[in-house]
Amino acid sequence: MYRSIIFSALIVLSTVKAACTSPRQRKDWTALTDTEKSSYISAVRCLHTITPVSGITGPTNKYEDFAATHIDQVSIIHGVGQFLPWHRYMVWAYENALRTDCGYTGAQPYWNEIADAGAFTTSALLQANDLSFGGDGVATNNNCVSTGPFANLTLHIGPGSQVTNHCLNRAVSNRASQSAGQSYVDACMAKTTFTEAWPCIENNGPHNAGHGGVGSEMIPSFTCTTPGCSDKLWYDWQQTSPSTRTNDIAGCTTQGMGNCAVSTTLTYTMSMADITPDVTVGDVMDTQGDYLCYEYV
Repeated sequence: MYRSIIFSALIVLSTVKAACTSPRQRKDWTALTDTEKSSYISAVRCLHTITPVSGITGPTNKYEDFAATHIDQVSIIHGVGQFLPWHRYMVWAYENALRTDCGYTGAQPYWNEIADAGAFTTSALLQANDLSFGGDGVATNNNCVSTGPFANLTLHIGPGSQVTNHCLNRAVSNRASQSAGQSYVDACMAKTTFTEAWPCIENNGPHNAGHGGVGSEMIPSFTCTTPGCSDKLWYDWQQTSPSTRTNDIAGCTTQGMGNCAVSTTLTYTMSMADITPDVTVGDVMDTQGDYLCYEYV
């Protein structure tokens, strides 16, 4: 009997997920050293050489798997309660792919768009050097990016829902980037419930500024904008009152449903195609829980 109890206990312990004890530290891009920037860029370039695994038609590499997955699910990951949880899940899967497939040892950096609001053309991320993501597109050449480590890159997913061969393109707009300003962010941070905060984060501030400010192919909601997307804002909002906001979720699972047929709950299942196993919304609510393990610094 005693041995049976011990054996049962060991089985239970073996199935418990490891808690987060050493969270990865996600930093502002400008806080990275040159070596860290180079390492991250090299990993992204590497992901363009990895065989796709999503099972979706179109991607020619694993980097494009993420773009295709985002496009494939666009109607159930925007304008819905799982908008923020799904994008958090995606960035975590992307970060893990960089580490597992390409030997990256750091965490996913983020773009502090607030600091660059109204001046995206001078952002450290959008410069014509090898420690950035290249400058603006060339207007006379379909807005193709011709500088930096991704110069003359051919993409196969997009624009929008199309599957076409085309260049990485941008049309940077300082005017459109103004909504990344501090006042827009403060308005979202002032919301006291997820019901109010999520639409503010999705439809206002840096999220829209990222799309419109980078421009061209980034304008449609099919694309996921900037390292970290809106996760940093949601993280900051949660951290102001962790006891009540870590598990605060709301909204509908389908767009345009005034009276929800299915509400977004902690048990709602989200998918990343065949890139990584499905998770529930509850799995990604806490960035230092059983599934995720990171913090923004």
